[in-house]
Amino acid sequence: MKQYYIICLEERSMEGTFLFWKPESRGYTSDFGKAGLFSEKVAKDMNKTGRDIALTKEELMALNGTIMYTVVTGSLGYLQLMKKEKK
Repeated sequence: MKQYYIICLEERSMEGTFLFWKPESRGYTSDFGKAGLFSEKVAKDMNKTGRDIALTKEELMALNGTIMYTVVTGSLGYLQLMKKEKK
């Protein structure tokens, strides 16, 4: 059974990366590892009437210019404290 990622067509993350629907349609994430996987039925409905697009991982990776990379996030406040300690 194919599984699909749903990608927002109207917005991008602050970093300029794709925004994926989270599992159970609970918001968006730019973290591919946290993206939800959806059924073929949901994908077909989304591609017919929704404002976003549903693609398999293979379809996504076949797009020209698509690059997958790891993003690191954390507390800038904590990093600033560490910087002070390193002086």
